[in-house]
Amino acid sequence: MPYRLDIPGQVSEEQLLAIEAVAATVPRGGIVVEVGSLFGRSSWAWAKSVPKGAEVFCIDPWQDNPGVRTMEAEFGIVYGLEQFKAYTNDCPNIHAIQAYSPQGVLWERAIDVYYEDAVHINPILTENVNFWTKWLRADGIACGDDFRPRFPDVVRAARELAETTGGDLHVVDFFWCVIPASAKERPKFKKLAKTLKALADRFESLQVYGSAVSLVPLNEVPAEAEAGGSLCIDLRIVNDGQHPWIGPDEKLVVQGTLTDAEGVVALEHKVPVFEGHLKYDIPIDLQLRLDLNDIAPGLYHLGVTLEGLDAAIGKAFESSILINQVNGRAPSSRRYRFKAGDESCPTLSDGWSSPEGNYTWMVGGSSSVTLECPTSEQDEVWLGIRLHPFASAGTRRDLEIQVDGVRLASANLSLSGELKLKMPARKRTAIRIDLIHSNTSKPSNQTVGNQDHRDLSFAVEYVDIDFSE
Repeated sequence: MPYRLDIPGQVSEEQLLAIEAVAATVPRGGIVVEVGSLFGRSSWAWAKSVPKGAEVFCIDPWQDNPGVRTMEAEFGIVYGLEQFKAYTNDCPNIHAIQAYSPQGVLWERAIDVYYEDAVHINPILTENVNFWTKWLRADGIACGDDFRPRFPDVVRAARELAETTGGDLHVVDFFWCVIPASAKERPKFKKLAKTLKALADRFESLQVYGSAVSLVPLNEVPAEAEAGGSLCIDLRIVNDGQHPWIGPDEKLVVQGTLTDAEGVVALEHKVPVFEGHLKYDIPIDLQLRLDLNDIAPGLYHLGVTLEGLDAAIGKAFESSILINQVNGRAPSSRRYRFKAGDESCPTLSDGWSSPEGNYTWMVGGSSSVTLECPTSEQDEVWLGIRLHPFASAGTRRDLEIQVDGVRLASANLSLSGELKLKMPARKRTAIRIDLIHSNTSKPSNQTVGNQDHRDLSFAVEYVDIDFSE
């Protein structure tokens, strides 16, 4: 079989079989362009499946991709051009182009297959599709990865290509392929359509979909923490299947547990994942925060689990944490949780949606909130805001933060995280926080079939006010 599952990647065996089938339609001396090659799993399949004399051009920046950190850690590798070449060194027909597509690529050759697996959101996706499809021959094939609810722009792009070419759209797992009208009556493309349909039917009959849930940290788990402080870990939960995660009567909980050297549980904390968040194939970002106020200094074992599924995944990851003694008094603090039913949730009006299970969405172009903050001119005051950008998979959103009319910071965010800002020292009883967020999106434009027409930008999980005299 012309593929290697030992090459790290996110393309399934069923998709590799579909690639093999499409590659068989490439003529001798033909050209395949792959945009988004990662470590080379699909690249190797294209190179080994095309006929003699055909060339495969692999385009990837091979830099700045936080999404591959889990694979880097698992396989002990580093994402980059050298690693790609190491995996594909037995493919002389591969030509690697290190660039951002399409802007960084000079191209003037007709191509037989265009495979899209780079940026899955607009405007970059549309730019790539428009650029590369104009180089396709009349019977050329456009195909790609990630035809799935998580990436509605990919779904729309594939369907629009089928409509504009009068072609047929075939989907195998998350692999999509458009056979244009000008080609679909030719024998080799009839054979391709039959093969892809058989692969799709086989895939469905095997029930490969389902709840394939994973829980991974988004940042490096710290090796040390301070007694009296807190340990915060940003997490992402993903269901790579195409079925709902849980039944209506089931609950899903992330649990963090600290045990000491004797195996005695010193601290447990649970974060519920609410049913309203359980959209299949849509990642959920949340934070596990362990308060270490009553934890004695020493070496502890941290285990993080996901509980509540019929087939629980057990410990998602574990680590050793050294809790250090801190001299002096820990700062006083107050946390306002922006969640439904929480006593600390502040009064919200203009610029806010209704509080949900674990956070509250900001709507429109700006939001404001007033919080109690009794401080003197000698107090050092820090403001912490835990945020979740809407459509965080690569989308960057602008945010400006003002406190009592004074601009404290501006940021351009694509991932969930906490902003920590120092406020000017002065006597006060309360603070007014203004959040300016002009570039919003409607969920109904992001996910196929979604009827949520709110203009969303960020969700706020909590606001911390930390101060010491």
